[in-house]
Amino acid sequence: MTATADSTRTTAIAWFIWALGATHYFYAFFQRVTPSVIDQELMRDFSATGSELGSLGGAYFFTYAGLQFPLGILLDRYGPRRIMAISALLAGLGSIGFGLADNLTPAILGRLLVGAGVGVGLIGTMKLTMIWLPPHRFATITGVTMFIGVLGALLGQTPVRFVVDELGWRETVIWAGVFGLILALAIWLIVRDRGIGAAIAQPETKRSIAKGLASILVNPQTWYLSLFSGMLSGPILTFTTLWGTSFARESYGMSPETAVFSMSVALAGFGLGLPSGGWASDQLKRRKPPLWAGAALCLATWLIILAWPQPPLTAALILFFLNGLASGWVVTVFALAREVNLPQFGGSVVGFINMMGIGAVAILQPLTGYLLDQFWDGTIENGVRIYSDQAIRQAFMLFPACSAVALASCFFMRESQNRQLVS
Repeated sequence: MTATADSTRTTAIAWFIWALGATHYFYAFFQRVTPSVIDQELMRDFSATGSELGSLGGAYFFTYAGLQFPLGILLDRYGPRRIMAISALLAGLGSIGFGLADNLTPAILGRLLVGAGVGVGLIGTMKLTMIWLPPHRFATITGVTMFIGVLGALLGQTPVRFVVDELGWRETVIWAGVFGLILALAIWLIVRDRGIGAAIAQPETKRSIAKGLASILVNPQTWYLSLFSGMLSGPILTFTTLWGTSFARESYGMSPETAVFSMSVALAGFGLGLPSGGWASDQLKRRKPPLWAGAALCLATWLIILAWPQPPLTAALILFFLNGLASGWVVTVFALAREVNLPQFGGSVVGFINMMGIGAVAILQPLTGYLLDQFWDGTIENGVRIYSDQAIRQAFMLFPACSAVALASCFFMRESQNRQLVS
């Protein structure tokens, strides 16, 4: 076989392996948004309050976030194939368990297992990108990966609503669990841990891992980037994955179907923001401009969304889209975090950043539910708590506050100019 032919074959294999990893992340986002679509069914079948629904929604994020750093360490130590296959298996089993739950406790346990299983989707795919694909396109490929994840969220919105109406919510999440089992088998059979970045893929010793982790944790830049990640992405993910449909219905007067669609629009903006933010950063050869712009635009749009009583539908959708777009520019923090830390611990670095980002969602979802319960006026319809427009807007003031913190953190970040600063 000629060198050219071998290179072509390797490239094709590399992209196929990356695609399986991206599918894992697609599955993570699909699972992430499911509660926002079936919130009414969950509150009815489990007799849940807002705080309890927030706990159910947040369960996914607690295990997802809590395992990011440990999973990054395992990826660096053992490689992505085994870790990603086992994780997909656990996610599938958790989804099936959630669908079979007859009360809130096993439902929460099922969602905890789902969050634990899908948590490796993004960082595992980033590790595969480091191993198999060109390093100078890392931000762009990461953005495309995350865009594919958001496609999973879009599929998990309006299309899932149609399926739930036909089959029921339990059957829908059980079939989603079966998909996870199939994905686990495909990853086990096809993914390999050695590629063009074989030096990065070599398993680290326990001593070198400890030294590498220490260097990550004592680096102030890691913490600034982690804070930014949580404060910029946390509100949009809290909004679109659980509470946004309630806001669109009660505060903007949308029909249930239009409210679900509006969340799809916000997620579409987020999805487009991910690759566009990574691409802009690679083209500008600077990491910070997309971060500055994203935080500023997020702050502005949140303030308008919460201050405008009932805008026309088109204006509301534009605001949701722009907020999602600006939130998607968070993708650049992963490339910057990798460049200000040791490259051989890339899995651990992105795992830590993602842990802090998703951890913000794990806190914001139940915290928003708690605030909604505090501002609730006692209205109940068909066994479901109805939160007033005023209660929702008061609770959602959390979101612009988070954007302001993200904007402030930009002052402390170091610009890498797309170069590896630590080696």
